[in-house]
Amino acid sequence: EGTEIELGASANWRIAPKDELSAFLTLGHAQRVHGIAGDATDDIEFAVGLRHAMTPRLSWEALASAYHSTTGYNALYLDEGTNSDAWTRWSLLGILDYRMTDRDRLTLNLERYIRSGIGNNDYQGCTVALWYTRSF
Repeated sequence: EGTEIELGASANWRIAPKDELSAFLTLGHAQRVHGIAGDATDDIEFAVGLRHAMTPRLSWEALASAYHSTTGYNALYLDEGTNSDAWTRWSLLGILDYRMTDRDRLTLNLERYIRSGIGNNDYQGCTVALWYTRSF
């Protein structure tokens, strides 16, 4: 229970016949009302990326993003208890996207991130994801 508001904006610019620059900004506010989730949280996320089409079916994208939250609580990390410190997450993401057919797509994501500002719980890591998508 509670109230959540999110406002986002994104833009894409074609900077060359095979290259596209993109950026997005998201602002959020959440007021939660139960237990450790009772604090208000304000979030801001910004990212900028470059996409390059190597062929009509194969492309890569590089994305840099920053995310800042005013409290330690968020839905993914409930084990942080009552931590109310603000925290920041920096991320670099590489994407390789292969459109096998008009309906089938294979995407590989590689991410490196650093999360800091939450007391002794700062950490860094890597994420690897391979997705197969089929459009109906």
